[in-house]
Amino acid sequence: MDDTERRILRKHHTILMETLDTKYMIPFLFEKEIVYEEDYLDDKPCRPERVKKMLLFLKDNCSFEQFIECLRHEESYSFLADDLEKALSHASEQNDVVHQQRKINLFTERRKDVGEFRHKMKRCSHEKDFVTFRKYYEKAINDWDHIKHNRTKYNDQQRQRAADFCHAAYDAEIERRRVFYEKINLEGDILDKVQLMSAHTSCPTAPDVLYLARYSSALVMAGGTLEDALTYIEDAEHKMELLPACRETGLVLYIKFNFLLLRHERDRSRIDKDELSKLGNSVITHFSTESDTISNDFKRIFLLKKAHMWLDMGVFLNVIGDNKITDRHIEETEKLLKELHRPSLWDRMELRAKMVYYAVMSRLAQVKDNTNYSEAIELATKALRFAKEGKFPKEQRAIEYNLDLLRKV
Repeated sequence: MDDTERRILRKHHTILMETLDTKYMIPFLFEKEIVYEEDYLDDKPCRPERVKKMLLFLKDNCSFEQFIECLRHEESYSFLADDLEKALSHASEQNDVVHQQRKINLFTERRKDVGEFRHKMKRCSHEKDFVTFRKYYEKAINDWDHIKHNRTKYNDQQRQRAADFCHAAYDAEIERRRVFYEKINLEGDILDKVQLMSAHTSCPTAPDVLYLARYSSALVMAGGTLEDALTYIEDAEHKMELLPACRETGLVLYIKFNFLLLRHERDRSRIDKDELSKLGNSVITHFSTESDTISNDFKRIFLLKKAHMWLDMGVFLNVIGDNKITDRHIEETEKLLKELHRPSLWDRMELRAKMVYYAVMSRLAQVKDNTNYSEAIELATKALRFAKEGKFPKEQRAIEYNLDLLRKV
């Protein structure tokens, strides 16, 4: 790399350290005859240190173009590749003066604690464990109320910590209602609470980004247009430029993915499945900056989402229509389902994920052999059992409808 390219890497050093993982890069570099071996282990998590050592090696042993190619491999870090290429282009235009907006330092120990708490609440929703969910929810709200009414007894760090947990609990309640398709009022309800709470948190920008995404989803549930909802996603994407890739930025792209699929479902507009698949890969990449548990749980969700997208199934698992499912679509689906069977993904499969998995498997059996529907019926019956057990109303209706069609045939 030349001096300009190295300077660009330095300007992006923080986000590279926060985002990259050597285990996704070294195999590709090896194929390109760039041999880099990690020769040390540590009892403690040491991903940033591994990334730092790899970057120091690559700046002297890898071209900028090869580094970009590595980032784009399997869409692992495409958004970073885009940023670096833009920076290089801008450097050429501006006599090698590179400008980059400073990212917020988001990954603190407190964030880790709050993230684990929030993720437990998410899994409670997907496992239909409402007793534990309510226990977490009420404790976070009560802790904040106590501190709010006794502010002078607590310092700013204690107040922000309680606010972070309370905000996470409110957000979990919004998601829970979304999963079970319960009504969310656009005003005077939980959305107002989560918006007001963001001002008290340790990093208001992340909650603000998340609020815009949640509001857009509630707007669609309330009967608003997808086009209006997408304007809120655009605002969220603009604000998230201040954030490193993280759970919140991943959720913005997650909701955008759902909206684009829903638009295809509603108006039968043509959809570029390759582009939507790339968006799905970006979602996975953004979540990969979080803990392994959070990263793997969201990866499982999006492997399944991409799978039913390839098979022309809607957001709630309904079969969209008459679009031809090609051999390539089937091949892509089978690759995703194969990856899903890795122990780190399969062993923590939630009730909701099991429902989606068997619905996708049923659809796959149906399109692979349209003369023998017995396997498709058996798999759809399993999906329906999980839908009923979890009480997922929209998905249950879609599965029942498709199962009825299969039985009639």
